[in-house]
Formats: sequence, structure tokens, C-alpha cells
Amino acid sequence: NWDRLRAPLGAMGKKKRPREEEEDTAPSERREGRVVVAAEGKKARKGEVHIQDLSLDDLEDHERACVEELRKAKLAQAQIRAEPPQGNRILWQRQITYANNAVHKAETNQTDARRELEKRRRQEQQKSWNK
Repeated sequence: NWDRLRAPLGAMGKKKRPREEEEDTAPSERREGRVVVAAEGKKARKGEVHIQDLSLDDLEDHERACVEELRKAKLAQAQIRAEPPQGNRILWQRQITYANNAVHKAETNQTDARRELEKRRRQEQQKSWNK
């Protein structure tokens, strides 16, 4: 009779989720204990524009913004690294990690924008040569 006292287990010994009728919200609307909009997620994001969809002028502006973002991220990274704290070194290392991640993200964005600009310029040159 011990089986009745234990919670039902699913795959790999994990507890089963309560049934939809037992929940106060539908599973698609529930995430980590808080109610969210059902259309939330990477695919459902509206207004996100990909680099390939930008016009040439917008792409050049985006590349300049990425350069500025990278400059600011590297400056913030240098400021954090220049001042090691006397205490709470763990927090300082976490801030360094966040700064490193910001620099890496900015570098990636700038590289992607530059690569797309170069690709478009090569395509335009090929079109002009073929005429």
C-alpha cells in the first residue's frame, strides 16, 4: 500500500505534472509557476528584424551601432577588470563574466553585420559586371 502514498512518477523518476483539469491555467500558458502569454517565445516575437531583411542604408546604420555597442562593452569590461575588489571576489568575477559575454555578443553582432554588408557589396559588383 506504499504505492498509494508516493507521488506518481514519470520517465526517469520525475514526478508527473498535474493534469490539465487540475491546474488553474492551461499548460501552454503556465511557465515556472507564473502565468505568461501563450504566444511568448522565440518564434512568436513580433518586430524582430533579421539582418537579411534590412535595406542597405539600415544595414550600414546597424553596423555603426554595433561598432559603438562593441566599443562601450570593451570600455565597461576594461573598467571592471581594472578595479579588483578587496572583498567579495566572487561578485567581481561574475561581473567580469557578464562583461565578457556582452563583448562577445557585440563582436558577434558586428561581425554578422559586416559579413552581410560585404556579401551585398559583392552581389552588387557581380551584377554590375554582368551588365
